[in-house]
Amino acid sequence: MHKLGNFLTIGGLVGVTVASGAVLSMSTVSATDVASDSKSSTASVTVKATCSMTANVTTEHTATLPNGIWSGDYTSGGVKPYENGIGSTTIQTFCNDPNGYGIYAVGFTGGTTTPATAGKNTVLHSSALGDNYDIETGVYSSGDTTSKWSMKLAKVTDSSQSYLPNNLSILNSYDSYHAVPATYQKVANYSSATDATLGSKLTTTYGAYISGTQPAGTYTGQVKYTLVHPSSGSMPSADNLQDVQYWGGSLVVGEEKTVVDGRDGKSYTVARLCTNYDGDNCTTSQLWMTQNLDLQIGGTYNGNPIELTSENTNLTTAYAADGTTLLNGYSVDSDTGVITWTPSGNATVTGTPATISDFEYHNAEATNVSGWSNQNYLPYQAEGQLNGNDVYMYTSGTTGYDTVYGTLSACTTAGHTAAECAHYKIGNYYNFTAANAMNDSTAYTAQYTVMPNSICPAGWRLPKGITNGGTTISEFNKLLKAQGVTNGEDLAGSTNTQFTTNGFNMIRTTGKNGDPLYFVRSGDVNGTTLWNARVGGYYWSSTVATPSTHGYYLSFSSGGVWPAYQYYRNSGRSVRCVAE
Repeated sequence: MHKLGNFLTIGGLVGVTVASGAVLSMSTVSATDVASDSKSSTASVTVKATCSMTANVTTEHTATLPNGIWSGDYTSGGVKPYENGIGSTTIQTFCNDPNGYGIYAVGFTGGTTTPATAGKNTVLHSSALGDNYDIETGVYSSGDTTSKWSMKLAKVTDSSQSYLPNNLSILNSYDSYHAVPATYQKVANYSSATDATLGSKLTTTYGAYISGTQPAGTYTGQVKYTLVHPSSGSMPSADNLQDVQYWGGSLVVGEEKTVVDGRDGKSYTVARLCTNYDGDNCTTSQLWMTQNLDLQIGGTYNGNPIELTSENTNLTTAYAADGTTLLNGYSVDSDTGVITWTPSGNATVTGTPATISDFEYHNAEATNVSGWSNQNYLPYQAEGQLNGNDVYMYTSGTTGYDTVYGTLSACTTAGHTAAECAHYKIGNYYNFTAANAMNDSTAYTAQYTVMPNSICPAGWRLPKGITNGGTTISEFNKLLKAQGVTNGEDLAGSTNTQFTTNGFNMIRTTGKNGDPLYFVRSGDVNGTTLWNARVGGYYWSSTVATPSTHGYYLSFSSGGVWPAYQYYRNSGRSVRCVAE
């Protein structure tokens, strides 16, 4: 076996001769001879770039500083009082991308009375004193009368760990004390990194100046670091759904943000919602979309077909459970490993209701969703539109029917803000197979199986139904119980857990502590008919139910809430995604 660059050449055994008398002998081939049966094969190995970064507190980020003292490098009478006064962080990186990488930093503090913004995410904040006494970031200079805090970076050499700081550059003057950046800024760059076992190491030191008028108290803030490779790469957008791993950690419980789906440019509201309270203390939270998904499978964006890949969509695998059989409609790029799902042709795009009356509650069957077929295992969707316009199902805040608006302008003309209306946009209807990004879901029949993929954006997924053999409650149930909408747990699969007092209104507006929920009573598509619009809301989970033709979903109406109802996969229901 001979290694030739990134290729392997494998030679075969040559010239075996069996002589009479069952005596085995082997002939050889000289360098000048040609072996007619000689064969070789070439193996190609692709090594993907693998990078990681860890940040460890070197010294505690707390200090008691007297007023009028700078804790950084400022020298007074030959003395640097309280240097490193509010601690330091050691950042350690490993990366085998030959094109190197960059390290970005951003502050994300935010006050307690206003959402975090570019103007509020770089302060040291006191929850007891409030926003008026925040310590702003900035560089101390002699004669300053206001408190300030800042940061600086330094390369670290550690001979025992083979760290290589020589190629690491500190950028944008962060090698001396500098204001904390309000938006992501590149603070360090590694020009090349060809060996993952050889990393870089740097330390961030934080300094503070406390003015003589600063009230006593504890002030806290944070700086977030992100590694991006290659070094020429740009920082992901803080306004993109697919980049949730970069901005999601900055949202506090109950805080809402508007972001854009990179697949089609549509905007969505998302929020961090508490999923478990211990008294008044939220111990577990999740990022949820607070609008219904409106992705048109098989549609176009800016005149081009919408391509669904693992880079923009929740496609985690292209293979069936055996690990070798490609799922129907899936492919994998051999060079990049990017997964692509090509939805099956005419099974994915259907017609829409023709008039606004089709969205009114009715119990008489009428064919108002043309092209829909009650297929359990093929993907179908219906657009929640009228004449190309989105439909808004605005809640009245009572137990009565919701109001239907056929356009955003109709909703705002009625006296609602565009932001309020956006929460009640009904989005699209998807059957279970389409919601879980399958062309054929027949192989997934075991109860409690969590489907491997979904049409949620990359970094997001469908909420899980009952899992772990029926011992774990659905994520819908966890959310609604924590938010005070219900006080029961549904592990039976079709049990009405009952609303708490005002729970029916809370699920359609805001839950405990005003956290945004905004689940919409958009109805469902079944038998080519839109049923129960304005009356019931239905949201798919990622989990297989029993019998095998069913899936788990959230169902609610004024009569109660079923967090893990189960029904045929052929029904068109709404989709809400949660962050991974």
